[in-house]
Amino acid sequence: MPKKNQLTIGVFFPIEAYKGSIPTMHNQVILAQRAEELGFATLWVRDVPLHDPSFGDVGQIFDSWVYLGYIAAHTHTITLATGSIIFPQRHPLHLAKAAASVDRLSGGRLVMGIVLKPTVYRTNDSTHDCDDLIIYI
Repeated sequence: MPKKNQLTIGVFFPIEAYKGSIPTMHNQVILAQRAEELGFATLWVRDVPLHDPSFGDVGQIFDSWVYLGYIAAHTHTITLATGSIIFPQRHPLHLAKAAASVDRLSGGRLVMGIVLKPTVYRTNDSTHDCDDLIIYI
């Protein structure tokens, strides 16, 4: 778990270089385990519910919660984090249960970031910001 007042470095999924908007997702478990061995603090997933060509990419492709559960089963100590789950697009009870499940099954390694508005969008050279909130469970 990241320590207060200490700089840490994490890795966002997908952990690969790829062309276009859709990663291959090959060898992600091996790369996640390697990041853990090398002392990276956190593995991050993003909540990209749909492929929107104007957004640029699809994140790690898979549902954030299912994927975090899968990665939790293949790692031991590295923190697992969402950056960020789009809160208004999920029912609060489902979100709470998914987060609690990943946290419990991972041995308390979840850091949940949520966004209160759908992400940052660029339209006609103007930026619409989001309000991020990190919740430590």
